[in-house]
Amino acid sequence: MKPLSSLRLDRRLTAIVFLLLGTQLSAQEHPSLFFTVAELPAIKENIASSEWMREAYEILIAQADEQLAYPPEPYAYRADDFPGYAFGGGGDWKKSGILGRILEKRVGTLGVAGYLSGDHRYFDKAIEVMVAAAEASEPEEWFSHLQHGDAARGYAIGYDLLYPHMDERERNIVREELEKVATLLYDYRGVWSRADPAVESQNHTAVHYGALGLCALAVGDKPQWQEKATDRIRAYVNRFVDSTGYGTEGVDYTNYGLLGVVPYAVALQRATGEDLVGEQPAMPLIPDQMVWKMLPWGKEVIAMNDNPTTLGSSAGLMYLISRYRLREALWAWLQIEGEAGGGFYGGGRPSHRGDNRPSIGDGLSLPFVLLWGDAGLEPRMPNARSHHFSSGRVFMRDGWGDSLGTQVSFTSGVDYHHAHNHSDENAFTFSALGEEFAIDPGRFPWNTRSHNTVLVNGIGQIRGYGRGRILEYEERDSAVYVKGDAREAFERDSSSFVLSQAQRQLLYVPGEQPYLLIVDDLQTEDKSVNEYTWLLHTDTSNTLEILPEKPGARIVGARRGALCDVDVLWPKTQGTVRESDLSDAYLPGVKNISDSDRRLAKHFRELSIKTSAVNPHFVTLLTARENGTTPPRVATAGNADRLEVRLSFSNGRQDTLVVTPENVRLTRTTSR
Repeated sequence: MKPLSSLRLDRRLTAIVFLLLGTQLSAQEHPSLFFTVAELPAIKENIASSEWMREAYEILIAQADEQLAYPPEPYAYRADDFPGYAFGGGGDWKKSGILGRILEKRVGTLGVAGYLSGDHRYFDKAIEVMVAAAEASEPEEWFSHLQHGDAARGYAIGYDLLYPHMDERERNIVREELEKVATLLYDYRGVWSRADPAVESQNHTAVHYGALGLCALAVGDKPQWQEKATDRIRAYVNRFVDSTGYGTEGVDYTNYGLLGVVPYAVALQRATGEDLVGEQPAMPLIPDQMVWKMLPWGKEVIAMNDNPTTLGSSAGLMYLISRYRLREALWAWLQIEGEAGGGFYGGGRPSHRGDNRPSIGDGLSLPFVLLWGDAGLEPRMPNARSHHFSSGRVFMRDGWGDSLGTQVSFTSGVDYHHAHNHSDENAFTFSALGEEFAIDPGRFPWNTRSHNTVLVNGIGQIRGYGRGRILEYEERDSAVYVKGDAREAFERDSSSFVLSQAQRQLLYVPGEQPYLLIVDDLQTEDKSVNEYTWLLHTDTSNTLEILPEKPGARIVGARRGALCDVDVLWPKTQGTVRESDLSDAYLPGVKNISDSDRRLAKHFRELSIKTSAVNPHFVTLLTARENGTTPPRVATAGNADRLEVRLSFSNGRQDTLVVTPENVRLTRTTSR
């Protein structure tokens, strides 16, 4: 048997012959899924022509160099490959949810780095990893179909990229493992194979069948795999976003779905001319969710539904940005992923290791960013003030490119997928002056109690299947107005109450001291007296001060010390304002997460306003201002049917708001 060094030399000689003579090593040309060797010069020139792409390339090489240090054979997934991820099965690595993504990321990173750099060490290590992984376990032992999908992408991408650099024994090992896992995907008859809108709109469908399609194209002789994959990916593409491009699973899960769709769609179009992406007219609009959820200081997005504040594997977004020449989306992507943001350029979210490295557990992304990025596309800052997504989300801002700017979100809509939906209809967020004053709690706290909305007798909305509606949305001269209806989000057959009304109005007024006026009207069908609890959640590092002189509170931001005054304008006397004691409060009904993650105190601090009434008629004012500045004087007149609110600012401006259950009207005067 030849020593390892001789085997590597033979592979390099084979590769040189292939590169120089263009010899076709099999009936299926490799690499071909995403590029051929003949296309490499143009790809390299494109990367070299862009400063941000050159920086991204350096990160790719650094990641590939890190993979070179990975222990040699025998290959095994180790506990430190899964930092921050729970193991099932008593610590069995085969039960980890990110097993397949680790393989895909290692092999894809090394393989693409090898072609872009010309360094054959990367090919050698990628082959070592892929072959050893194939020999380490059987796909039937893995945790679920998602691991099968992730790993199948890894084997398909690796088989295509590394085919010219493998010997026949290695090709056979990899192809055999590829066929095993792809057969599992093809023969699957579980929930994710069903022709059902709730199934076809969820990322599981894309991950599962996009991987099957890549396997079909990689081996070239499995038309039945390709046919099934194409049908299922087409179903997902037609279901997973609304008419305005909003993926209702949220940014991170939409990106994970795109990781299943786009690589297969690109490879399929290259092989056959069939364009799955082009069949969905909303595809050019998908990056808008990232744009509008981006926090004013960049780097992060609002966490809504089961999503973190990161983009996850964002190469699919880059493909859409480049294909449709979306300059504003490129600007936002660079604010989040570029040097000014996280600095990983799509290479993954920050690691749980706390060392400012990207997580190994994200899907393959950075190599695709380099393959799909367009050096000729110049970023452009957006200029719109607000945006309404048709499935029921409204985002509002006072501008772009200012880390002290304001961002407001309002959600009341439908989630096509259900599984990742939080019970948060009519909820809002508010960031201003560099602070997160009213937050969405993120991944785990799914219940209504954890969102900025209202409980009835301590009861929240239906889990997963609740829905709301945007009744009105209007950009006005000095404000943005939105009204939502969350009545259908509450259980209709509840023995304790049935709501006839659950409307919230929100008026956002930008300015040096931006403010929100929030009006809530809720009532049961029997018009009985109930206990209503108005909730606001702020960042755990912020400080909450309950004001003794009036019904209200003050939030002191932890980033810069900026303030948010919370004035309870109605009810005037019977309302109770307090900070909740969360020391013994836990998230209900959640499995497979730690007790620490179930503790509500880990995720937010909570302000509540309680009242008992037929209709609470909550009217609440949130005003952001710099510490040390004079807040507006607030005066009210009237009653819950027609309340006049007058804000007098120190610069002589006076805003008068007329609040009714139907609308909020603003007029402005100035004495200077």
